[in-house]
Amino acid sequence: MKKRFFLAAALAVSVAANAQSYQHSIGLNVGSMEGISYKGFLNRNVAVVLDLGVSFLKTPATVVETYKYNDSNKNKKYARKGFTYGAWEFDLNPNIVYQNEITSWRNAELGWFAGAGASLGMMKPTSVSSGNFSMSLTDYKLSGKFGLNAIGGVEMSFGRTPIAISLDFRPGYGLMFRPQKNETYTYTQLAHFFDWKLVAAVRYTF
Repeated sequence: MKKRFFLAAALAVSVAANAQSYQHSIGLNVGSMEGISYKGFLNRNVAVVLDLGVSFLKTPATVVETYKYNDSNKNKKYARKGFTYGAWEFDLNPNIVYQNEITSWRNAELGWFAGAGASLGMMKPTSVSSGNFSMSLTDYKLSGKFGLNAIGGVEMSFGRTPIAISLDFRPGYGLMFRPQKNETYTYTQLAHFFDWKLVAAVRYTF
């Protein structure tokens, strides 16, 4: 009886370990960000999540505009609140997460993860509005984008099938910047905004 108990316990531990034993995974994201996704474990509980994708964001922003004139010290700076930007984002979003188990079954494991990361890329604003004012920005050039975010979610992996699925939320801070220079002045526009994503991923594990 004791031998059977220890054998069953060893089998359960082995199956649970196999469910979490993958080192790397690659797949696709859908949701607020669509693109490709990679996840690799640095050790049993710490992993790198690296996503490259495109998303559309519509969010209120604080806009700071700075004019630095070439032939005088009379520089000008304006800060305006109440703008809502609609923009396409193209960014690379690496995250470091800590992951642990919630529960496991014979062929699957459910776990939670949490961490933080950064995003770097480009933004293409399409519209701006404030109160009753609204304007299309079809001729607006690409702007740079930088952001910081938290990340938290759940993941299910399968021992016999090399598939992992996850769902996470990424609240954070974003900064859109656009420099412009001519013979008279250097113009810099910064837009500070709440940058968030809700992402589902399906990855092949190996």
